[in-house]
Amino acid sequence: MVVEEFRSFSDWLLNDGALLTFVFVTVICAVSGLLLGFVVSSFRHGPGEAFYAVSQTVFQAVPDLFGMKFRRIWAIARLAIKENFRLFVVTLAIFVAALAIAGWFIGGGGKNPERSYVAFLFFAAQVLISIFAVLVSAFSLPNDILSKTIYTVVTKPVRASEIVLGRFVGFAVIGTVLLAIVGGLSYVFMVRGIDHTHELSEEITVDKWLPIVDGFTPDGRRPFDPRAAFESSVFTTRNNDHVHRLAIIQLPNGAFDVVADETAGHTHDVEVVESDPVTQHPKMVRFGPPRGNLRARQPIYSSPRGDLAALTLTDETGSPATGVNVGEVWDYHKYIQGGTQSTATFRFSGLTPSKFSNADQVNLDLNLAVFRTHIGDLRRRIEAEIELRNVVDVAETETAQVKSVKIPFETEEFKVQTLTIPRKLKNGTIRAVGQPDRTNQELDFFEDLATNGELDLIVRCIDQKQYVGVARASIYFHAGDTSFGWNYVRGFLGIWAQMLAIIALSIALSTFLKGPVVLISSVGVVVFGYSANFIVFVANSVLSTDKLANMWGGGPSEALYRLVTQMNLQHPLPPGLGTEILKFVDKQLLLPGLKSLSFAVPRFENFNLANYLAYGYTIDNQLLLINLLTAFTFAAGMMVIGYFCFKTREIAAA
Repeated sequence: MVVEEFRSFSDWLLNDGALLTFVFVTVICAVSGLLLGFVVSSFRHGPGEAFYAVSQTVFQAVPDLFGMKFRRIWAIARLAIKENFRLFVVTLAIFVAALAIAGWFIGGGGKNPERSYVAFLFFAAQVLISIFAVLVSAFSLPNDILSKTIYTVVTKPVRASEIVLGRFVGFAVIGTVLLAIVGGLSYVFMVRGIDHTHELSEEITVDKWLPIVDGFTPDGRRPFDPRAAFESSVFTTRNNDHVHRLAIIQLPNGAFDVVADETAGHTHDVEVVESDPVTQHPKMVRFGPPRGNLRARQPIYSSPRGDLAALTLTDETGSPATGVNVGEVWDYHKYIQGGTQSTATFRFSGLTPSKFSNADQVNLDLNLAVFRTHIGDLRRRIEAEIELRNVVDVAETETAQVKSVKIPFETEEFKVQTLTIPRKLKNGTIRAVGQPDRTNQELDFFEDLATNGELDLIVRCIDQKQYVGVARASIYFHAGDTSFGWNYVRGFLGIWAQMLAIIALSIALSTFLKGPVVLISSVGVVVFGYSANFIVFVANSVLSTDKLANMWGGGPSEALYRLVTQMNLQHPLPPGLGTEILKFVDKQLLLPGLKSLSFAVPRFENFNLANYLAYGYTIDNQLLLINLLTAFTFAAGMMVIGYFCFKTREIAAA
């Protein structure tokens, strides 16, 4: 699944504690900085002079902030751009060479070729831009100090804040230009690589159109489209490592049309060029460009309603449950048992006609898992059904329960399955208190079922002894598609946010460290940021008093001991003083310290939004806002730290 967290910006800022964490980290850093500055200055000048020096530095920060001039900042930024133009050209040449080599290995075949393209392009762009950001910002200021060229700057009427901020602006500008060129080249490379067409491998004669009888062709094949009346035994030519099948479907108005199956995540529009004069079956057709690979779906997921969760399950008796455990290690999917009263209820809100590109028919996308306890009939898939209900307020007894007819379907694993629900549904049921049920009613999806935008969707598995797995992201209403190109830009904004954070970090470190040390320290912080989510998970697992939540292997010290001694993760440590020391170091020192540090560093892995593009989903505005605010806040904090560190250097006083 692509979406595993459903956080709005307000929830992240307030409920998840982002604002509180920011305030706490800011206070801790400010107090620690003042104490560290006082201690260092005390060793140099004594406590009395140290207090005066620290106070003077702090109070001078306010006039420095308001006295900054954009002209001086931009002058330093332009100098930073000119100094690193050669590295800019070299990095761009490396990326172009990587694209040229990748063209030999990344083909348009496979089940979803766009996933291979997106994964490679985003990985290459992220690595190159991160290396470029570290190199340009780690050595610039230390080299200027080492070569004493910084004296030509500080002797001019230039403030320390302008020097630090000017370099950040310059590095950010040249990095942004590089990222824009890399993104443009990546997009063209991907679109050209996926673009292709097909031809028929041979002319389709009358005997090559096989009729569909009882759901199968005479040679035992299952049609790829349930509406198919005939399917061709002639395939398309192989291009981009795949072929397509063809079928004749009957449209609602009685006319016939030719469609191609979905292969490698896409299909093609088919135009009939020549038909048989007797049967009117197509003999020759023309294929259009691929359709369906590069998508940006706009999903409407289920959401909590009051005290009710977004997704709830019942067991075989209809009682509330957490789902059946089918033995999978990854418990992302919760399974419901077929042929029983076991159900999964999804609660939706905000279902209004204005949110859908076509309100006359609503698309429901399914991405369900299946677990078979017996093979059954391999010629058909596991059957399930959905039912739509309006939301009844228990306090309003006059509100009638409106239910749609049960809509059966066959599950399809490992792909997004779309069910088209017409706005006008027939054979609905209206149940009111104290009145007989009204059946066979025509219902309007938005007016009768999704009243006030709220709707309950119930899923059941029909087949006995079979199971269907659901998660919150498994079922959503497909509101429409946005531009993939714009979605691609939004994905690169995540890389841009990461670049800004790395540049600010390296500049702050370069104000008091030498270039090689800055390089190593910046890489270490970035690696730590990528591991921050895992560190918090391990810390919460080991430090938790809930034994069921504990992680096998313990903390860092215990894990290292087990690794060296090749001890099994589940085997208890030998009793003794050594074991007690290991556990004390983990639980009292390492894990609490690492967990605390993880809140002061951005979670760099969250900046990678490639999965949304690879799986064809629109990147949520609130998720993008979270990433950008995280990067800007971290960069601003690093600029403040860099200013004070540079201000206290002897070179700055000169």
